[in-house]
Amino acid sequence: MENKLIKQLIQRLDASLSLQMNPINENATDQEKIKRLNAFGFTPAEIASILDSTSDKISKQLYVIKNKKKEKK
Repeated sequence: MENKLIKQLIQRLDASLSLQMNPINENATDQEKIKRLNAFGFTPAEIASILDSTSDKISKQLYVIKNKKKEKK
């Protein structure tokens, strides 16, 4: 249990550090911001908190983003 918690904490710290080193452009669209935060490992709930939105809206946008990738292939 402790190892799992430590691993999750390290992942959050890595994501936060990556985000600080590579800030999101202020002119980026919400979809671009969501995509980037998701790539850093943030959950829909965490992304919603960062972007002042709801986790439901973020989940729907992630679904749209993933389907766009599938259509391109």
